[in-house]
Amino acid sequence: MDVREIRLGQEFESQLRKALVKSKVLLAIVTPRYLASSFTARERSVFEERSRVTGKRVFLPVLLRRSGSLPDPLSRLQMMDFTKLPLLTTTQRRRTSDWAHAIMNAARVLKDMIEDAPPYDPGFNTSLRDPAPDVGDLSIMPGHLPKNLQ
Repeated sequence: MDVREIRLGQEFESQLRKALVKSKVLLAIVTPRYLASSFTARERSVFEERSRVTGKRVFLPVLLRRSGSLPDPLSRLQMMDFTKLPLLTTTQRRRTSDWAHAIMNAARVLKDMIEDAPPYDPGFNTSLRDPAPDVGDLSIMPGHLPKNLQ
C-alpha cells in the first residue's frame, strides 16, 4: 500500500484511482494473497490496458510465492521468478548473494521500464472494473528480462 499517497482513514477506491493515474509502472509482488485480492486484480487490469493502449511495458510481476497455477492473464506473462531463490537450503552468505543479485536485476528492469513509460495522461481511463477475461497483448514479453531470469 502506498502510505504516502493513500492516508489511513481516506476512502480507498477513489484514492487508488488517483494514484493509478499518476503511477508510471506497477511492480506486483505476486503471492497467493495478492492473487486473491479483487483490488489487485483491478489494479493489474488498469496497467494491462495501459500497456495494450501505449505499447509500453508498464507491469512488472515478481513471483514470490506460488500456490497452484496462475490465473489468466498472469499465466501468459513473462515474470521474474523468485520462487527458486534459496530460503533455508543454503548458507546465509549464499542466500544473501542470490537474493541481492535477483533484486538488483529487478531494479534494473524496473528502472528501464520507468524511463520508457508513457507520459502522464490524466485522461487515461482508470476505472476499477473487474478485469476482462482476455486483455489481448500483455505488457512484458520474453526477451525483455536479463537472460538469467527468463
